[in-house]
Amino acid sequence: MRLVVTSGYGRSLHAIALLHQLRARGHDVALCLSVRLLNAARIRFYVRQLGWRRFWRKVSAKLRGGAQPHSHAGSAAGEVAAMRRYLDHAGIGSRSVAAACAALGVREVRVGTLNDDAALSALRAARPDLVVYAGGGILRRPLLDIPRLGVLNAHGGPLPAFRGMNSGEWALFHGVTPEVTVHFIDAGVDTGPILLRRPVPVESWQDIPTGRGESTRASVEALLEAVDLVARGGYEVQPQSPDDGRQFFVMAEPLLEVVQRWIADERTPVRTAAEFRWPSRPG
Repeated sequence: MRLVVTSGYGRSLHAIALLHQLRARGHDVALCLSVRLLNAARIRFYVRQLGWRRFWRKVSAKLRGGAQPHSHAGSAAGEVAAMRRYLDHAGIGSRSVAAACAALGVREVRVGTLNDDAALSALRAARPDLVVYAGGGILRRPLLDIPRLGVLNAHGGPLPAFRGMNSGEWALFHGVTPEVTVHFIDAGVDTGPILLRRPVPVESWQDIPTGRGESTRASVEALLEAVDLVARGGYEVQPQSPDDGRQFFVMAEPLLEVVQRWIADERTPVRTAAEFRWPSRPG
């Protein structure tokens, strides 16, 4: 099966892992679309989402490769530890997307956004059966229409209930066991058909950053499983109803502190994702 992998920035460890592991599993990885870390559209998006202080913390951490002091909102060192262990265990020595592509003979095209003309032109030329999304921002309809089978994403929380940002933290906040959900991306926000779900053990959430890191590792493993499933054919998907979930945004610092205290106190979720349902909306 002919694949294209996206990457949200040049040192994305989960994109590196996917590139190596997909090739090791015998898939034809034709192209990696790597989004430049800084561009005007991306800066505007993240500043709206995070504010200037958290935006700069995020960018600085990525530029330094993950060395950042702990905070409730996220320690980059804690977040990348799980993926570093994964790469080491798999014997993957690449520590940049460019190095991974060079080692594997995969064409890398660096773009401003995944929706710009350069990205769309490269994607059309690659003629992929499937795009494996490993970051890079919101995808628009022209890109979604190119791959024959669609675009696969591993969402960091339980779908359909928890859509959008920080979904693992929002699940914990509502007493729900974290999990990652692989789905096909559609024009909505995390509303596409669900392919599979995999739990993220509550015990791995030693704090918020390590929980995020473990969710990323679980997402890589789930995506690899999902690609193999799609390649074999005969898979089934679960459609989502818009009313089955709610869209969440970046969790505010005071709420992150609440979740952090609950983790430290070893408070465990009271429901699985399968058991959880939002109450019906009035009217």
